[in-house]
Amino acid sequence: MKKSDRVQKRRELDKAQVIDFVKNWVKRRIEEYEEPTRLGTPKGDPIGLSQKKYYAAIVMILHSKALKLKEIAKISGVSDSVLRVWRTQKIFQEAAFEASESLGKDIAKYTEIIMAKWDIDELKNSKTIASTKDGILKILKSKKHLIEDIKEKNDIKRIIVLDDITDYQETIKSNDDPESVIFQIINFLLFLDLPVTLQFYRSVHQNINIATYPMLLLALKKSRNVFDEKDLRQWSINYKDITKKCISFGFDYITDPQSWEDYGAEYIQKFSQILKDMIFDEIDILAG
Repeated sequence: MKKSDRVQKRRELDKAQVIDFVKNWVKRRIEEYEEPTRLGTPKGDPIGLSQKKYYAAIVMILHSKALKLKEIAKISGVSDSVLRVWRTQKIFQEAAFEASESLGKDIAKYTEIIMAKWDIDELKNSKTIASTKDGILKILKSKKHLIEDIKEKNDIKRIIVLDDITDYQETIKSNDDPESVIFQIINFLLFLDLPVTLQFYRSVHQNINIATYPMLLLALKKSRNVFDEKDLRQWSINYKDITKKCISFGFDYITDPQSWEDYGAEYIQKFSQILKDMIFDEIDILAG
């Protein structure tokens, strides 16, 4: 199978998965939605969206990268012409936009939980119960009583208290490793309405100074902006500051004696190889 065919097959699979993902999210929203009634509303005043119309509005999240208008009309149970009229109405547009922003926030929150699980796993696998890189203290909730003692010995600018892993088990159903789940989320964003991605980006960007988040933002920007070699080079130039931050975090990590003590030589060597590959890739792009 040609590389282009494999990419297309992967894209079709991602598309099918994101449609299922959004349908399940929409289903929960519909279950919580209270359809307005005419009772008590003056004659001539708008009464809001019916359940069917509200469903169509929030499914617009999938237009036009995952589903065409005709397909959205079909799963919403209305004709193409009706949906086209609805799309021109302000109340419909507002519901669609609100849903997009809400989904973006939900995906960002889910990503933060995945990241937290990642951090918790690292803390539990290390000999310490806290990490204090770059003035950010990460500590398990069960060890919260040690915060004051740690603050006395370190210059702490921000504290992140992580719930113990059992608190996340109901939220995280995937058996995949956190990195795979996060990059799957990025693939999903490519098929969703732009406000979803923008809201996700705003939420995640708040954590830009926390290790792993710059890499996540780089991957998101790259997936949305790179389609050929020319795009790749321009993207690398445009987002060099985030790339620098990723590389800086990487060097801080592998040169910190505490990292070697906490995670061992084998883990640090694997991480070093990832960092090395990233730097060489950047050199190849800019030299091309």
